[in-house]
Amino acid sequence: MILVLAGTTEARMLCRRIADLELTASLAGVTEAPMTLGVPTRIGGFGGGDGFLEFCKNNGVGVVVDATHPFAARITERTYRLCTQARIPYLRLERPAWTVKPTWHSVRDAASAAAAVPQGARVFLATGRQTLQEFDALGKAEVFVRVVEDTGAEFPFERGRFVFGLPSKSVEAEKALLSMLGVGYLVTKNSGGSDAKLRAAEELGLSIIVIERPEMEVGPVVATVEEAEVWVRARCR
Repeated sequence: MILVLAGTTEARMLCRRIADLELTASLAGVTEAPMTLGVPTRIGGFGGGDGFLEFCKNNGVGVVVDATHPFAARITERTYRLCTQARIPYLRLERPAWTVKPTWHSVRDAASAAAAVPQGARVFLATGRQTLQEFDALGKAEVFVRVVEDTGAEFPFERGRFVFGLPSKSVEAEKALLSMLGVGYLVTKNSGGSDAKLRAAEELGLSIIVIERPEMEVGPVVATVEEAEVWVRARCR
C-alpha cells in the first residue's frame, strides 16, 4: 500500500493521479472541513513514531510519499527517519520556493519577521494559525491574520482580527483585500505555489517580509506531481 502524507494542493493532485493504485492518504486534522482527496483517507495523528511504524506494519505500507507543507519540518524529518529505520521507500514531494526578490526582506524565522515590523504598523500575517505564538514581538502592531476557518479561538494579539478564508489566486482579489485592510506590511512564509498575494503587495507598494524555509536533510526530493507519480509507479509494478 502507498501512504501519502497530505495537506497540500500537490498531495491532492498526486492522489487523483494514482487513485488506481492501492492508496491511503493521511491528513493531520488541523481543520474541521479538510480537503476531499478522492481516495481512502485517515484523519489525525499516528500517536508518535511507534504509532506510525505500527500503522505501516499493520496496513502493509510499502511506499511513503511525504507531501506535507514545506514548513512541516518536524513531521518530515521524523517520517524520513522512521521510513529509513523500517526500510520503507520514502519520497518527499515539495513544491519549489519563491525566488526572493531584492525588494523583499528575507528572514530566518517568525521572531525575526515580527522584529522587522515597526511598532504601530498595520500588518497582514499570512503564515497560518499554528505558529502565531512565535509572533509575540509584533507587540502594538495592528495584525490581520488570515486563517482558513473560524474555530472560535481567541485572537492572540492586542489589536487586529482574524480574516477567514483561503488565499485567492487572483492578484486583483488579493489587492482588494489588502487595500480594504489598509496594511503596510505583508508577512508570509516562503511556501511557494501561487504568488498572488506577493504580486498584489508589490503593486500596492507594501513592505514584504518572507520567512525562509527550514533546512531539512531528507531524500529523495522531487518538485512536481509528475515526478512523484513516476517514482511511485516504478515501485508499484
